[in-house]
Amino acid sequence: IGKPVQVAALMGNQLHKVEIEDVFCSNIIFENGAFASVQATINQPRGYSVRQVAGDKGIIVMPDVYSLTFDHKDRILLGKYESALSAMVTELKDYHYQPRTKWESVKLIGDPPKWKKLMERMGLIKIKRPHGLSLLMDSFVDSILNGTEPLVSGESTLPSLELINAILLSATRKRTVDLPIDRGECEQLFEELISGKTLLPTSR
Repeated sequence: IGKPVQVAALMGNQLHKVEIEDVFCSNIIFENGAFASVQATINQPRGYSVRQVAGDKGIIVMPDVYSLTFDHKDRILLGKYESALSAMVTELKDYHYQPRTKWESVKLIGDPPKWKKLMERMGLIKIKRPHGLSLLMDSFVDSILNGTEPLVSGESTLPSLELINAILLSATRKRTVDLPIDRGECEQLFEELISGKTLLPTSR
């Protein structure tokens, strides 16, 4: 998808007595022209969480993500179109036409066979799965002890951090923000949030 280049966001604190947000909604444009809508909240415990990426030749859907760090019970569905959307739209006679999609379930790496899952549901066995945070910490410790490359480096997280800061900047300044962001404006916003000069919208 590439790097994000523009962000428009809303953010607020609805239920918690803290200085940060507990809900946000954002629209993002990427350098290749892709659009993304991202929303998240901690106000819906065990809520239905959907992730999907739609492309020119198909769509990937995770219909109910249970955890940010653990893939237990997660499903990944892959939908393939008859042909590329960019070609099909030029041939459509009806603008409301939807392409046929062939769906298949993607097996997760390390996912146990069905008979083991059935035995686990029956309470006969307990399947041990590595936790995402444990894998990251093990990789970090291993990189220190043995000089290996960690799964996630500090440099690789910078684009995510800048996107988060752009969402915060857009929501508090109530305008669309271009990336890369203005570092000076971002630092000023942080100072305002720390001093209480700027507050997030609240419904309390």
